[in-house]
Amino acid sequence: MRARPDLEPEPQPFSPWPPDLLDEAATNSVVALLLTGVGPRAAVRRLHRLDDDARSAVERVLSTPCAYDIPELRWDEPRIAALPAASRRRERRRFDEAARTLRGRAQGLYLASLAARSDPRLSIRLRGWFRGASPRARLQIARALLEGDAPRDSDWLDALATLLDDDTVEGSFAASLGARAVIARDPDGGLTTLPARLTPDLVRAAPWRSQGILESLAADRRADRAWLPILRPLLACTAVAEAVAVVLQRHALDAGWVDDLLASISASFDEADAVIDQRLATLAPIADARCVPLLERAMRQNPAVARWVAPALRRLLG
Repeated sequence: MRARPDLEPEPQPFSPWPPDLLDEAATNSVVALLLTGVGPRAAVRRLHRLDDDARSAVERVLSTPCAYDIPELRWDEPRIAALPAASRRRERRRFDEAARTLRGRAQGLYLASLAARSDPRLSIRLRGWFRGASPRARLQIARALLEGDAPRDSDWLDALATLLDDDTVEGSFAASLGARAVIARDPDGGLTTLPARLTPDLVRAAPWRSQGILESLAADRRADRAWLPILRPLLACTAVAEAVAVVLQRHALDAGWVDDLLASISASFDEADAVIDQRLATLAPIADARCVPLLERAMRQNPAVARWVAPALRRLLG
């Protein structure tokens, strides 16, 4: 009897590791760590030291195409909801198993990329695969290479900077890594061109990209008051207002910012799941008597903001 289509086994949504690597992983803890993202501390230490055996393991993994095949899984709710209960449970098990495998593979690629930073030959090999890697794989490589001090290699920085405008790698974290690469490639130019891109049109079209730029500006030690006129209208954009507030905290703001912050926070009060903590922290030091009702309401709704709001209320109410 022919099996029902919804019960037929499905292939894994990613490329399998070569059998020889899987065999080696059974006896080599560093290889196992790179394939699964999980391993003993001794393997992690060897990877950090990058002894000859660890270097060889990293090179073999980074030379394997499936190391860069880390797709994003999508749960097809309409299709799966139409299946019988037993099939739905089986689909959930398959999905959860694949998700665990991909998380481990992503962590393994991150660790391999981290090790490759300090080895010119491994770094060149990794860069050769970067542009053709899946979006999630590119993100792990960039995360490793931009951890701590950014690479000084201009070719690497050019490649990593593409994450800022890469629509296949959606998310503020990816955009912030791309923006960090832009700043590392040209510190003065990057800190001029990136804020200039923060327009309301960009926020509406790609809020994650604006958020990523703002996160990179907040993380940079330099703070330019020339950014302030660019940032002011963005307080009205809920999608990035909290990130804007973090950047504003790097500056000594005057009372002229009270109206903008009041309007931004007031607009978010009635939005479901809205977060206003950073805007409250930015407003508190410059708050005046007009802010008292809003600050009191914020305290009632979320006592956790007391660390910023309570001192401002004591100052204003005596």
